[in-house]
Amino acid sequence: MRLAPLYQEDREQARLEGKLEGKFEGKFEGEQQIIIKLLNRRLG
Repeated sequence: MRLAPLYQEDREQARLEGKLEGKFEGKFEGEQQIIIKLLNRRLG
């Protein structure tokens, strides 16, 4: 049966997508923190 390999491919694809999404979210949050720090320095 081909169901097992297809299921395994779907799981791997979902894992990779989740990993990329996590990296993107982490980078975005880091950039937000930098902007907030800079604004606090300029505006007090």
